[in-house]
Amino acid sequence: FWLKQSAMLRQVRWASRSAGAPKRKPNEGLSDGAQWALTIGLGTIVPAVFLAKCFYNTGAQEAERGAREELARHRAAEEVARTAKPAATSLPSAGKAEATV
Repeated sequence: FWLKQSAMLRQVRWASRSAGAPKRKPNEGLSDGAQWALTIGLGTIVPAVFLAKCFYNTGAQEAERGAREELARHRAAEEVARTAKPAATSLPSAGKAEATV
């Protein structure tokens, strides 16, 4: 059993040494750094642009703008109510201290 295993181990070692990485000629293809830059760049930029286009085309941008306008209208109405409130509450009391429920 041990002889077979050691022979198999020698064969595996020999195959792994002879199989090594393929050698490239110096001026053949892009460098590894350029290939990684393309892979990472295209893998993130292309999907990001696609998602941005989908977001824009579905009207989400328009809905967000409408929501901002609606919030601005509510803030303006709240400010008007806040500034008009003290004048309206001082008129009915006219100096009398009555409690209303």
